[in-house]
Amino acid sequence: MLTVNQLSTITKELILNLPPNNTSQEAMAAREVRALELAEMREQRIVPDLIYDFFSDDDDPLPVATAPAAAKKPIRLAVESLTIPKIQAVLTADERLWLCRMIEVHGEEAILRLWPSYEVQINFARSL
Repeated sequence: MLTVNQLSTITKELILNLPPNNTSQEAMAAREVRALELAEMREQRIVPDLIYDFFSDDDDPLPVATAPAAAKKPIRLAVESLTIPKIQAVLTADERLWLCRMIEVHGEEAILRLWPSYEVQINFARSL
């Protein structure tokens, strides 16, 4: 049986579009169930909120070696057939949190429409 901390980590990974940390059969089954629940929430325009300190030091999903490289690489996404999951796939964890807030405030359509300007802003911040 999975602990509350493990279930919480699964939920956080799904919200942030991260690969699974725990790949046991039980964890993957729980992940599928939670993914369906989150999809239903999104359909109803419910945006789940994450607690402030959403990862402790021992369960950080981004290894220290890969986080800086991802944060420095510029984003270049084609505007044709752009979707929110495609955007999330190239963002760091902090950028994904920002994107979730923007979707909550403005909606997915506005984010997709304004993505080229957001991409420029993110690339500028990454270059600093």
